[in-house]
Amino acid sequence: MSEPLYDPVEIEFAKGRVRDSGFPISADAASLLRLDADEPFLTYVLAASEALRLVSGPLDPVALSGAMHALVDRIAAWTTLSTEATPLACRVGCNFCCSLRVNVLWPEVETIRQHIATRFSDEAKAQLASAVDEFLHEANQLSPEQRAVKPILCPLNRGGHCTIYEVRPMTCRNHHSLSVSQCQSAFERWQENLPVTRIAMRKLCGEIVMEAFMDVLEFCGHDSRVFDLPSSLKAG
Repeated sequence: MSEPLYDPVEIEFAKGRVRDSGFPISADAASLLRLDADEPFLTYVLAASEALRLVSGPLDPVALSGAMHALVDRIAAWTTLSTEATPLACRVGCNFCCSLRVNVLWPEVETIRQHIATRFSDEAKAQLASAVDEFLHEANQLSPEQRAVKPILCPLNRGGHCTIYEVRPMTCRNHHSLSVSQCQSAFERWQENLPVTRIAMRKLCGEIVMEAFMDVLEFCGHDSRVFDLPSSLKAG
């Protein structure tokens, strides 16, 4: 990777905002300093800075989601440069990963709800409501352990395509694979918890973005819980 992920001036500004806010760097985040690479800790600092900026005024879920998603997309674009010899296997219409559990934060839930309210026809809304009910009926038959790993197609997927792709959550944006066959095996033999090869730096930094936003939301007294996407749609 010839180009750095973050500009030094950008990082210094982010460090200043975090410091001036009194936001405490968590022990887990501080432990990232012991890694061989700088990007994970810098990702935490920049994500925390962005979250602090956005929660300092009236809370706008779309703006919060947009900032999270922009960081995850930026990380994805940067790390993908390192896999040119082994390109990503992900393609339009491949939806094995759309059967995995998707965790979301409340700004993402609200953003998705707004998207559905303004972009979906009445017929599409009715179809989605029915699909959510079917999803939850199946999911509720499972033990917590099974629910965490058993593939169930996301109710927002229709005909192999994500109906909210434009505002898809961080979890979805961060997920990727270097092997379709591994994805298929993991899907078909889910009880075995088979591995899927991914880019370690992308996976880690993407997860760190969510962690940083959760930490800032909690620090500022806002809801920092993680929700299951289909359940959150039903709740709304």
